[in-house]
Amino acid sequence: MDCAEVQRHGQAVRFLPPLGPRVGGALRLGLLLFPRYSPGTSPRLEPLAPVEALRGLVEAEAVIRNLTQTRLEALVRWVESAPAYRLIYPDLASGLEWTRRALAEIGSWQIEA
Repeated sequence: MDCAEVQRHGQAVRFLPPLGPRVGGALRLGLLLFPRYSPGTSPRLEPLAPVEALRGLVEAEAVIRNLTQTRLEALVRWVESAPAYRLIYPDLASGLEWTRRALAEIGSWQIEA
C-alpha cells in the first residue's frame, strides 16, 4: 500500500487507510485511547478523566483548526460520552495486543440511527 509520508512532531510517518467496508452512518464513540511508548515498562491502561482526554486531543493537534466555541462545546460532549485511557506500552507487539484487548473489552462501536 502506497501512502504519502508526512512529518509529525519531527518524525516521518504514514497514515494508513482503515481496512474494511465504509460505514454508512455516524458511529458512536466507544473508546478514546492515547498510546504512549515507554521502553522498559510493563504494558498497562490508565483511566483518564474527560479533561485529561480533551487535553490529549488538543496536545495531539487533532482539533485545533477552526475551533469555535460551538465546536469546542460539541467536542467536550463527545469526549465525555466515552471512556478514555492512556495505553503505556514497551514495544509494538504489546501495544497492539493491549489495543486489541481494550477495543474488545471496553470499546463498543455502534452505528447511530
